Amino acid sequence: MIETKKDTKTDDQMTDEDYERLLDQYHLSDQELNAGTLIKGRVVKKIPGYLLLDIGHKTEGAIPLEDFRDPN
Repeated sequence: MIETKKDTKTDDQMTDEDYERLLDQYHLSDQELNAGTLIKGRVVKKIPGYLLLDIGHKTEGAIPLEDFRDPN
């Protein structure tokens, strides 16, 4: 009887290259997000007192509405 070697990798298993590619997709850019840093974003939702912005990272940014008021 001849034994055939089974391929242990199935379609749902991830290779090291697959994992690295996924990590690269979610890696934060070299630009650090610190208070006072200006970045572009898209308004996603308005909630009481805040605007939620899609800033291209894993989470949204929340900006207080008073930051958009011009006292003049």
